[in-house]
Order: sequence, then C-alpha cells, then structure tokens
Amino acid sequence: MTKRPSWQGFIAAVIGEESSFALAQVILGQARWDSIPGLSQKKSAKTLELLRPYLHSPDGKEIRIDRETLRELLKSADKDNSRGDSAIISKFVSNDLRLKKFPSRPTERYLVLEFLAKRLFSPKEDLHESQVNERLKVVTDDFATLRRYLIDANLLTRQADGGSYRSADLA
Repeated sequence: MTKRPSWQGFIAAVIGEESSFALAQVILGQARWDSIPGLSQKKSAKTLELLRPYLHSPDGKEIRIDRETLRELLKSADKDNSRGDSAIISKFVSNDLRLKKFPSRPTERYLVLEFLAKRLFSPKEDLHESQVNERLKVVTDDFATLRRYLIDANLLTRQADGGSYRSADLA
C-alpha cells in the first residue's frame, strides 16, 4: 500500500542507509521498478515502496524523482510553521536539521520535539529501535536522550517488546 506523500515520509525514506542509496541510484538513472543495482531483490522492493510516493515513471520502467510532488510538499511545509514557532525552532535546530542544543523550557522543548518528529517519522509509523536510532543520529549524536524526550512527550511510543517503536499521528 502506497502512502500519501508527506515531508515526514520523504525525510524518513531518504535518511535510511538503503533508501538513500536507492534514491542516489534513481537520481543517476540506474534504478528500475524491478531492481536497484547494489541491493537484493527483496531490499529493492522494500526500499522502492518507501520511496514510491516521491517517484514517477514516464515510460513504466525508468524511475525519476517526482519533482512536482516535492514542490507541493515544500509549499505545504512553508505553511506549517507560524513565524513565532519558526523563530523558536531556528534557535535550537540548524537549517540542516541538526539539533544545536536541547531546549530547557518545556514548551520550547515540546515545540522542537514535535518539529523534529514530523520531519523524521511518518504518522503512526512502526519502527525497530535501530531504525529510530538511525534517524535520530541525523539530528544529534545524543540520540538516546532525544529518543527519551520524544517518548516522554508522547511523540514516540515504545512497544511492549522494548525493541520497537510507533510514532504519533502528527499529520
């Protein structure tokens, strides 16, 4: 089942090691719907399913980035933040999505955590701990603290098995 395009979904898809490799293959014109050079058939299928909302195929075989979809996501992302929230977020998060420092004020911390969660996770996404850690490492080297803050803010839920997580519905 293909998800509808979202900024969260796009970032989540491209920060994974295999999916970023697959996206590079798409950009280079090397990927096809039936295979991605350098990935097994199974990993190709799984990775392409994550990227599918952001891709199109003019001839049914060659895969390209769907630039129009990404333009629409950019427009919608600009509308998501009010000016006040943007100022607070930019105080703590760099343009390349790196956390400068953890906010000490609870309201600012929640605002920053929600901002990051929306960009790192799709709504109600189920993830293994290693997948969560991989995404959080993009934001900070102290990913364990960030994960704990996300759990405390109910933006990420640890499942009963202790090794898997579910993101909140922030759509």
